[in-house]
Amino acid sequence: MHFPRVALGARYLLSIPATSVTSKRVFSKAGRTISKFRSRLTGASAEQYIVLHDDITRRRCMAKAKPGSS
Repeated sequence: MHFPRVALGARYLLSIPATSVTSKRVFSKAGRTISKFRSRLTGASAEQYIVLHDDITRRRCMAKAKPGSS
């Protein structure tokens, strides 16, 4: 493979989820994030928080699955 990072990025960005589990997980996470204890959190801030948390989680999973990483 000539461009392993490009291939990995393409698989990550262009893949189509087989089920709606991802969307259910996002709504569940949003329900836990937006609560009466965090009532001052705006919609845009909540969205940024959820996306950032999801991105960090994905990167950790990708790093664990990557051969040769610790």
